[in-house]
Amino acid sequence: MLAPVDNEAVVLAVLAAMLVSGLLYSSFLTHPRGIVDSLSAYRTYLQRAASGSWHIHPWNYYLSTLLYSHSSGGPVWTEGSIVGLAILGFAGAMSRNGVNGVDKTMLLFLAFYTVLMVVMYSLIPYKTPWCLLGFLHGLVLLAGAGAVRLMSLSRNAVVRSLILSLLAAATVHLGRQAWAASFRFDSDPRNPYVYAHTGKDVFVIAGRMESIARAVCPIV
Repeated sequence: MLAPVDNEAVVLAVLAAMLVSGLLYSSFLTHPRGIVDSLSAYRTYLQRAASGSWHIHPWNYYLSTLLYSHSSGGPVWTEGSIVGLAILGFAGAMSRNGVNGVDKTMLLFLAFYTVLMVVMYSLIPYKTPWCLLGFLHGLVLLAGAGAVRLMSLSRNAVVRSLILSLLAAATVHLGRQAWAASFRFDSDPRNPYVYAHTGKDVFVIAGRMESIARAVCPIV
């Protein structure tokens, strides 16, 4: 059973958050207008969230990007192992016994926080790939709980070794994919996370400009 909410603690937490926010946005009260600007900035975000633009995508854009992305001539991109393990972690949070070694209250908070974030981000029409980081960290933490729950499903040494091997393979896959996304396909449109990205040919242009500069002015 969850512990009752301490209303006094909630009020103190809100006041502390307001105090820190006010001090930082006002540059420690030297720029009071900053507090107003920090609130009025939401108007821009709200307008952008629903306005028609190239960045309007269907509700399942983030989930489909995580589960399966493929462009002609490019590799298959997937973080399905994270999503699958996160579902197991969520199921563990909803179960009576929870997940061994994981605080039940914290796990429940993480489960509802992550689901709420996924739903909210999916409902906002304005979508860019990097915005999914807003909830991906929650999925990763839930996936960790899911991995623990998966390992605890069987006491059989062979089954546990097989599960451990699958988890290791998923980890290696994610690591290789992260390397490919960061280096080999870092500016390649076949990478689903490359979005409105400047191509590497900009360096060719820069080199050409330097050659012209040397021809016009040899001193350069």
